Parts: sequence; structure tokens; C-alpha cells
Amino acid sequence: MPVSYEAEAPSNILTGAASVTTYPGASGGRIVENVGTWGPGAKRRGTLTFPDVAAPTDGTYTLTLYYVDTDGTSTSTAAIAVAGGETVTVTLESASTCCATKAVKIALSKGNNRITFSNPDGQAPSIDKVIIGRP
Repeated sequence: MPVSYEAEAPSNILTGAASVTTYPGASGGRIVENVGTWGPGAKRRGTLTFPDVAAPTDGTYTLTLYYVDTDGTSTSTAAIAVAGGETVTVTLESASTCCATKAVKIALSKGNNRITFSNPDGQAPSIDKVIIGRP
């Protein structure tokens, strides 16, 4: 611990509008953009899922989100859902250069966990990576 997970890793699941793009300053040089709701219709909604986030024991962990706003908004919201658990919604201050960070407490189960980023009510920031560690 802590363990870093890149948003653009091939094992992650992107749906709808979410896509990988290059971005200066991002770790690995890439981010996942178009997460959240970017307009009407299913093709304008995007999610990013990290399918295999490992936890050595059940408990509370700190998820540190590395993000950037590529659309010039002053704030954005991300819904962070852990499969089988609660969804945590966080409001993030705009960051036009990569990357700002936000630490969030989440509950994980021992073994592999599935964590999905979305925003059903608007745009979420573009995501560079997450780091999972103990509080």
C-alpha cells in the first residue's frame, strides 16, 4: 500500500462517451475524458470502471483521485461507486493543468473491488489515475 491505478489502463472498462486521450502532465501522458453526462442520449454519457482494485483486508481506504477539467468549468462532480457498497459524490474544484488531487474515504472488501466513476447529473472531470491507500 499505496497502489496506483492508471485510468487509461487496458484492463479498465470505458462506456458511452468516455475515451482515452493524450494530455500534457498526465502520468503516462494520457487521461480518460468525457466521464459523466455531456448531453442528452446514452452516447453522451460516459463511465470509467477500475475492475480490479485490490484490498488486503475489509476496511476504510483513502482513494486519491488525480483529475483535470478540460472544458473550462469552475467545478465538477464525480460519483464514485464501489460495487456492493455506497456511492460517494464529490465536488471538485477546477484544475486546468494536470493534475489536481482529491482524497476520498471509501469502504473496500478484501480481494478485488470494482470502482466506477460517473456523474448522472452533469460532467465529471477527466481522470488521470487513482491511488488507493490506508487512511
